[in-house]
Amino acid sequence: RTVGRANDARRWQRESLELLHQIGDRQNILESLAEVACDALDSGRLKEAGLLWGAVESEEARAPLGWWAEERTGFEETLLASPTPSFERGRAGGRGLTLDEAVRYALDTLT
Repeated sequence: RTVGRANDARRWQRESLELLHQIGDRQNILESLAEVACDALDSGRLKEAGLLWGAVESEEARAPLGWWAEERTGFEETLLASPTPSFERGRAGGRGLTLDEAVRYALDTLT
């Protein structure tokens, strides 16, 4: 955790996601989106968390992603531990986003 340095963490996370998006690193983009989703969940922003996780699920279905398949389990366990109606509504909406749209959405939440 980033005790007392949440603003710094968001800035670094934003910069990282922007760079990953620029170079088209799908696997690391998905991991970054999942991290933002977990942060949203921790902050009580359930719909946002669901939307980002739904976008991750949609992108996963599009094409194989190598090592991400192994890494996703921990994120999935965290995010789906206690799904709420708000999370599920966001998740359904997130499944309709392109990867670019999901990245833009995540970047907007990190400002």
